Amino acid sequence: MAPAPPALLLWLAGAALWAALCLPAALATAAHSQRTCEAFEKCVPLSDCKSLLRLVTHKDRKPSEHEKALLRGAQCGWSPTSAFMPLVCCDLVPWGRCGEVPGALRDAANGPANEGEFPWMARLLYRGPADRADGADGAELLHYEGCAASLISDRYLLTAASCVTARDNPPAYVRLGELDAPEDPACVANSSDCSSTAFNVAVQDVVVHPEYAVGAAGHQHDIALVRLKTAVRYSEHVAPVCLPITDPLGDTLKKDRPLTVLGWGSLHRANTNTTRRLTKSVLREVPHEFCTEKYRETPDHVDGVHQLCGRGLAEGSDACHGDRGAPLSSTSVRQGAVLTILEGVASFGTVSCATDGMPAVFARVATYLPWIMTSIKVA
Repeated sequence: MAPAPPALLLWLAGAALWAALCLPAALATAAHSQRTCEAFEKCVPLSDCKSLLRLVTHKDRKPSEHEKALLRGAQCGWSPTSAFMPLVCCDLVPWGRCGEVPGALRDAANGPANEGEFPWMARLLYRGPADRADGADGAELLHYEGCAASLISDRYLLTAASCVTARDNPPAYVRLGELDAPEDPACVANSSDCSSTAFNVAVQDVVVHPEYAVGAAGHQHDIALVRLKTAVRYSEHVAPVCLPITDPLGDTLKKDRPLTVLGWGSLHRANTNTTRRLTKSVLREVPHEFCTEKYRETPDHVDGVHQLCGRGLAEGSDACHGDRGAPLSSTSVRQGAVLTILEGVASFGTVSCATDGMPAVFARVATYLPWIMTSIKVA
């Protein structure tokens, strides 16, 4: 007889341990133990939630009382198709464990980013049209085409849809933990040879917003998810940014709150050469009416619900060449901690940065939260 597949063994182990350890208490308090999941969670079978399944599948010990309490507290129902398999609220993004950076690293000024200041910042890497998958010398042939992304969980990043659709091939890898872009192109593929913190993770899939149209004026719904083949381990150099989950649309950005945009883009107008050092610029959100007027005589138009506009406080500090897909963030104090909140994804602007006060345009992340949460897979 063929051995049972690993997934089935995990399911059986989870169901059996739940029945033995948690079922009596769960049934005894069924009327009030099953809760409604939060906006950053999804109600799924326990067998599909790896983070909670680990609590009942230890090889060498039984779950602790604390772990059993966590499981019971996560229950949101019972599976309609599997006896004794509970439904649990499983985190889609690590809300409460995101966006934190040591205070000593925070610097609101324009200029080069500090090491570890933006651990969610990533670059998208592509294969060239003539590149072989294994490279001419057995190494991966990859290059950077001016698109960035933000890590929002251990498997997902948020970027611009134009970064994953406006090319002959989608991104092949995501590069994390990088502050200085390497001068040697070979370092892009072999990150461990050139950097102690940067590494590449293969892309498994991209999910483009269904209403995005390639090449359409205004770049409406220019937002996409990138799913990694393997989960990444968090560290001081790699960590997720927070989504604006608890901030209702319209209250997310308080008046005159400074915003920070990141990128390896050009620093000066009419200069298309990108900088090697990750650079930050401080922006302010500008009124929708101002932004609409600025773009009135261009092919683009701005939608105030799905997009927001930001303008630098100093010449040259807007989003520039090479910054598409990059994060626009604010900070918020929650329970004594200063968290970084992802407010926008860089979409488009003028041909060169800070030209005649033209604002940069970003996809407004808060508007797309329902789509983001629906599109994320828990397994």
